Amino acid sequence: MIMFSIRANNFSLEQIAESGQCFRMKASAAKVYTIISGDRYVKAYQLYDQITFSCSYKEYEDYWKKYLDLDSDADYIAIDKLINKSNDEYIKKAYAFGSGIRILKQDTWEMIISYIISQNNNIPRIKKTIEKICRKYGRLISEKDDIYSFPTPDMIDENTLEDDELGLGYRAEYLKNIISYIKEHPEYITTLELASYEKAVENLKGHKGIGPKVSNCICLFALHHTGAFPIDTHIKKIIAANYPDGFDSGYYGDYQGIVQQYMFYYDLNNVQEEDEE
Repeated sequence: MIMFSIRANNFSLEQIAESGQCFRMKASAAKVYTIISGDRYVKAYQLYDQITFSCSYKEYEDYWKKYLDLDSDADYIAIDKLINKSNDEYIKKAYAFGSGIRILKQDTWEMIISYIISQNNNIPRIKKTIEKICRKYGRLISEKDDIYSFPTPDMIDENTLEDDELGLGYRAEYLKNIISYIKEHPEYITTLELASYEKAVENLKGHKGIGPKVSNCICLFALHHTGAFPIDTHIKKIIAANYPDGFDSGYYGDYQGIVQQYMFYYDLNNVQEEDEE
């Protein structure tokens, strides 16, 4: 097997996998992570600051480096300085707890479907539903590891999304609508990827089932607009408990989405919620 290693600061496979931003990254008992994106996958493990991948240098440079946000070290140096010079003790604790989180640059189509499914749902159920969709509509890309691709729009028969086996409930209608729209407008994904943050949010919110939280998640975790600040039940609770006068996310400018992940991860690992908005 081809193996390739790098060294990186402010990077933790474990924290990223458990941060709630990705649903197809899982660890073995030996802490070997399988990362699946579209019809690609790679295995990785980490020892201190060394990360080893089951791929060639070229594949890492061509795809996984960008996907894992390992081409943006300057952003994390800047956010470290902003946090440490602030007077915000809660953010400092959250950052110390989850400073290895990076904002993944995930596939836009996959994130649209994933975050529509995430509504009023929790992370284990979201992962389970996405896996069912991949097994039903995707293709087998590794028989040995039992890995299926994330299906493209054309691979999904939207008229079967209401099947009980998928467990989508009312979300099936939202998925049917967006899948049909993208089949009719294949340029939509590219339009989103070229749009400003404000325009992307506007375009996304034009579709049934995509509100402020879902559109901001897509902007942050797919389009990499790190100035997006999704607000779910965790973030609402944090703000209510720690910021009686409101939280000024604008202090962090284009990095406020990264701060949101520190907050979310810190809360997720300290107080579990039954559901998320």
